[in-house]
Amino acid sequence: MTTLDRSLGARPFHVPAPGAVLSRVRELVLTWEFAVYFAIVAVAFTFRIWDVGSRALHHDESLHAYFSWRYLTEFYYQHDPLMHGPFQFHGAAFFMRIFGDSDFTVRLLPVVMGTLTVAAPVFFRPYMSRLAVIALMVMLAFSPTILYFNRFLREDTYVGLWTIGLIICVFRYLKTGNFRYLVIGGAFLALDFATKETTFMTSASFVVFFNGAAAWDLAEQRTQHAGAGSRFLRFLAYLPVAWAVALAWPAIRSWRGSRGF
Repeated sequence: MTTLDRSLGARPFHVPAPGAVLSRVRELVLTWEFAVYFAIVAVAFTFRIWDVGSRALHHDESLHAYFSWRYLTEFYYQHDPLMHGPFQFHGAAFFMRIFGDSDFTVRLLPVVMGTLTVAAPVFFRPYMSRLAVIALMVMLAFSPTILYFNRFLREDTYVGLWTIGLIICVFRYLKTGNFRYLVIGGAFLALDFATKETTFMTSASFVVFFNGAAAWDLAEQRTQHAGAGSRFLRFLAYLPVAWAVALAWPAIRSWRGSRGF
């Protein structure tokens, strides 16, 4: 099955049975690997939440906290590009609604999201060794820059988490062709757009990647028994138009059949 075929949802959406999910969870929990993951995430959470309310609010944080508080108390929100998307204000207001408004509670959103970012590399486990995943988690947990922004009421932490989630879904979809990863990836992309305008650049990066993947897939289909040089030349030829071929894929079925695609 080709990359382009999978893009048409060739494999049906499948939700695993609850029993199967619980079985996988038990298998993971009863290993030293899970214990290491859990320990790193627990330490990361401690580093992020410890005394997080003692520092005075930065200028950006004060704006984000104020308009989150206004949304909570007056149900008032008006988008302003200077403060980016609405996710942050709704999320911060949610924590203030539960725990009250303070310098501590307004920073709970980045604390939680930053901790989830440290845990996210676990989902790269099918593509990376245990040691690589643990090393990545440790670097995310203790990087001074990442730790600073994980204790800071700005959108940087959330954008990082959504982007990592989107990358995981792309990897999983290319490996399995399962439609659910397109759905979950679409949700991550929507949250990314609802967080910050840099998502336009992120999306462009993914478009370039998928265009290259489609061009390589087309080249492989036409040069299955040819040398690497011929395959690479066809890849270069398809590269400018691969996106158009992918868009027209269902409509050019007869043309594809006559040319061996």
